[in-house]
Amino acid sequence: MENFEFRPTSALERKNPLPLINAEERRFIENVGGEYCGYIRSDAGQKTYEQFRVARSARYDERRREAIETYIATEVIDRDGEKDLRSPADIAGFSILISELSRSGEEIGKPEILIVNRADFKDRQLTVAQLQEMARDVHVIASQKSVMLDSVELRAAVKEYLQSVGWGR
Repeated sequence: MENFEFRPTSALERKNPLPLINAEERRFIENVGGEYCGYIRSDAGQKTYEQFRVARSARYDERRREAIETYIATEVIDRDGEKDLRSPADIAGFSILISELSRSGEEIGKPEILIVNRADFKDRQLTVAQLQEMARDVHVIASQKSVMLDSVELRAAVKEYLQSVGWGR
């Protein structure tokens, strides 16, 4: 029972306790690729809420004449753009990082982080659940297209999708 947080702050959390993992388990999920939603206890003993997804894919780049990795990370963030939250109630948006790596692990080009905040949608008031769903959708779209597009084209495709749902940045 040690891997669950039993001091939730909302009725929803009381019905569905969120898992609690350590920083090493978080790094493992991030390195392998996958997703996590819950609390993380740092090596210093502090507890934060995080929700993130990581996808890794590889493709052959004709221009470079080599296989490269596309790394995509999507994380919920608070009003200050921080990923380490106190609780799910602090979610104010999400970020998506798209990066390309050589087989040796070196970054190819400069990675870009897109920040999507609730306030970026002028005509809509998004709920936390809608932001979470949008982050999931963006991540799936980017992951699926990553095997066909380079990082510049992939970022453009993600921005185009976000604009189609009302993102005004």
